[in-house]
Amino acid sequence: MEIGVGGRMMSELIDEVSFVMNPKCTFNYTQINSTTIKYFPSCPAVYGILVINLATDLLIGQLRTAFINMKKLFGGIRIENTKWNTLNMFSTSNFKFYCDYYGFYAINNSQLSDATFLKEMNSQTSEALVNCHFHIENNPHLDMETLCAEGFLASLTSIKTKGNLKNCGCQGDEITSSNLPEYTDCTTLYNGLKLYNLTDVSSLSALSNIENIRGDIRIENTLIQNLSFLVNWKSWKIRNYGTVILNIQNNSEFTSLPSSFFKMLETFRLPANTDNPILTGNFENSHPEFCVSIEQILGIFEKKMSFDTFQSRICNDMGNIEENLVCRFVSMTDLPNNCDIILGNLIIEHGDEGFLVKLRGISTVIGSVIIRNTELENFKDIASNLNIISLDDSLPVIQIVGNKNLTDITFNSLLNVITRGPREAVIQDNNPKLFQDGVPCKISQTYGPSGSRDYRTRLNITGEDCGDRVEVKLPSGSNIPSIYLLFILTSVFYITDL
Repeated sequence: MEIGVGGRMMSELIDEVSFVMNPKCTFNYTQINSTTIKYFPSCPAVYGILVINLATDLLIGQLRTAFINMKKLFGGIRIENTKWNTLNMFSTSNFKFYCDYYGFYAINNSQLSDATFLKEMNSQTSEALVNCHFHIENNPHLDMETLCAEGFLASLTSIKTKGNLKNCGCQGDEITSSNLPEYTDCTTLYNGLKLYNLTDVSSLSALSNIENIRGDIRIENTLIQNLSFLVNWKSWKIRNYGTVILNIQNNSEFTSLPSSFFKMLETFRLPANTDNPILTGNFENSHPEFCVSIEQILGIFEKKMSFDTFQSRICNDMGNIEENLVCRFVSMTDLPNNCDIILGNLIIEHGDEGFLVKLRGISTVIGSVIIRNTELENFKDIASNLNIISLDDSLPVIQIVGNKNLTDITFNSLLNVITRGPREAVIQDNNPKLFQDGVPCKISQTYGPSGSRDYRTRLNITGEDCGDRVEVKLPSGSNIPSIYLLFILTSVFYITDL
């Protein structure tokens, strides 16, 4: 019977790998033994899944001879049910294992005690942002505790180690109400922190010794109020790029995150010339008083995170915003010259053109951006590195309306846009020549091969200049909607070292 992964058979995986490879360097057998080893390619790069088990009637020295020319392996390794005490059948000199096609499995090897090969092996993926699957389980003489902190294993988050003499931390994706007491001595969680369907939260103190979380954080359908039970938490490392790395969803009692939550987030160093990865979060259906501080918002922008949904208020306590100057927006006339953060809807209208110099140092707008009825030709004087977070889903996050002289609608360097709900922008009644000659209907420029900034600044653009005409929505009443504030602010203030 073939060994599969992810519901697919091994032959399918081998076919996929060999599709673009030289067939002479592809190992097309599902098992290594004295018969199939004769067909092992004598190539520096080999493609296939190497399965070594009880039916492998060869000595380690014979395998080492067969593998001597192999410097790269694209595929997988599965060593299962053997009586060998070592994994040193592979070359440890610059051996590269491209592991994302299948992964590495060492399972049920009763005598295995030497796995130093793992820390010397150079594990890579065909794409820099892909994690690898490493399962080392039920090897009763194998000490994995120190190995997981060395070599390439130190950069992985999805290692699963169970039933060995010593394991790599604890499995954060297997926590239940009944097994929480087993986590009392854990200091590191692999495969993230996954808390699902917990209604009895009385035992969460069992996680109080956790210092490191490696992988996604998902808290869903619980009665957890906050993360205060993680009293010793210091580090959060992720590598599952392109997926949701943080999901706080359907927790009716959840009200807050630790103040330094986003500062703890680290991504593993990426190869040169790799664009920033796509990091996505989701805040949805928490307690009505769930809030994030301005300190946390700045942390989100610093880590270049995007959000699918951001259902939150702004906390009463701003947190430590260091020397950033927060200014409540009343009008461009009243806005000081040295603001770093604008709180409220930024409205630029006719007569404000001469005040745009005030926006050059702005890094963050907590509100929507409305540019209407101006004589502006472009937005080159508006913040060169701008982040926008709008928590009022009654307004589009950006509106550019009635600017008859506009010739260029792109912002110099729009870094991130986060919204509570739909990511809508309206472009309407501007210069009719604005999008002629194939000019795309977009607000931000295109950046980088991975498209991470494009993803963070993606918008659903409507309005007659780009499609169907829409009704223009304007702020009503106070320029700071109640959802932004749990407190009353003076017009301008400094906050330092809170």
